[in-house]
Amino acid sequence: MYDVAIVGAGASGISCAREVARRRRTVVLIENNQINFGGICLNKGCI
Repeated sequence: MYDVAIVGAGASGISCAREVARRRRTVVLIENNQINFGGICLNKGCI
């Protein structure tokens, strides 16, 4: 069991996961794309 579950390993998701872990809570980061971490803007381009 985790204290926090974060869906999406984009910039915001990774940042939130790091902050949760820094506060000594358990966190799971769920990402659908197994090839590219970092989100749409990093891997595909932002509008």
